Formats: sequence, C-alpha cells, structure tokens
Amino acid sequence: GAGVYACRDTLRLRFSRLRIALPRLPAAFEGFTVALLADFHHSMLVPLSLVRESVALAMSARPDLVLLGGDFITGRRRYAEPCIAALGGLAAPFGVFAVLGNHDHGAGERAVRSELARRGIRELFNAGVWLERGGARLRLGGVGDLWRATQDLPAALGDIQAGEGALVLTHNPDFAEEIESDGVDLLLAGHTHGGQAVLPLAGAPFTPSRYGEKYREGLVRGPRCLVYVTRGVGTSA
Repeated sequence: GAGVYACRDTLRLRFSRLRIALPRLPAAFEGFTVALLADFHHSMLVPLSLVRESVALAMSARPDLVLLGGDFITGRRRYAEPCIAALGGLAAPFGVFAVLGNHDHGAGERAVRSELARRGIRELFNAGVWLERGGARLRLGGVGDLWRATQDLPAALGDIQAGEGALVLTHNPDFAEEIESDGVDLLLAGHTHGGQAVLPLAGAPFTPSRYGEKYREGLVRGPRCLVYVTRGVGTSA
C-alpha cells in the first residue's frame, strides 16, 4: 500500500550535483567542491546503514569541504554517538563543519555537541572561519537553528570586507528571510526534507516553513542571497 511505499522510499538516497556560480568567489576557488548533508535523524526509523551510505556518496565527490546541516538525531540522546561515529568517514582538505538542527536541541544537545567535538567536526554556532587558497580567502560561517537557538550573522561573517562574499551554513532555510547583510553569497540548509511528502499535482501538503514551498528543495533565490536546500538523508516520521 501507499504507507509501505512511503516508508521504503525514505530509505533511498539520491546524490545531486549542482554547479553554482557566485560572483564574488575568488578565482583561486574556481571549481571548489562542497558536500552538503543534513537531517540524518538517526533513530529506530533511520538505520546507521543509511548514514554510512550518505557518507560514501559524499566522499565519492572528493569534496574540498564537507558541511553538515544538523538534525543528527531524533529523540533519545543515545542515538548521537553511533550516528556521529558513522560520520567519521567524512574528510576533506578544508575540513568538516556542522550546525545543529531543531531536533538536536533539548535532551540530546549535549551529547550531539560532545560527539561532534570528539570526532573533530567543528560546530559553527554563530561563528566562522576563513578558508585560504592560492593567496585568496573565502568566509565560511554558521548560525544557530532558527527555531531553537539564536542567530548572530555578524559574528559568523567576522571581519568580512566589502567585495568579499561568504558561504553560510544553517539548518532552517527560512533564515534567508532574516538576513539583512549583503555579505552572504550562498546560504546552505536542510530542514524541509523536500516537502516531507509530495503528491502528484497537489505538491507538498505540509512543509515546515513559513514560506510554503519556496524553500522546499534545491537552489532558490532568497531576498539577499542564493539558498541551496538539501532534501536530507533521513526522516523523523
């Protein structure tokens, strides 16, 4: 029946590749490859085999940088250690960075943060770093979850100068509507799961966004920057 098909379909991963042109990207970063994964939601519903498969797919792209968009677990904190251990196979020359999602906050927040640190995955909670290549630099920032934390974009952008752009990682793509700075070139997010369930002709009956299906998936033009939204790895229901 439909219910069986829906459950089966959530365990199938599709690897998407997209080339995005950013006008302020330094020439030294031409061809820079970013792997974005989010919404693992490891739980009774999402096995570790799916998390490991997502790691293998990401690494097959030989990324320069790996970004993790949050929601590592659903529910109990005991899922944090095995999920993030399964992400241990992620590696890139410029590092592996993460933000937390709304499901990571609460009872499991301390466990998720502890496991990320233990595995060498740096959380960008209202913070950022400079990526340097060929004498040029590119800002990478991250902000807290829109529903469960705080967002300090100036702190994430740091000492960015006029004419420089940034990649910013967040969990919820609705944050694009909150941005007042012109320093962000590309916002990377998850959270909306491609619409959760999409019906022929009718579209997605429920998308966890204040903006309908605008940030359902893929590349979207926000008010001040481009937004890329991954459909995510797992499911929470």
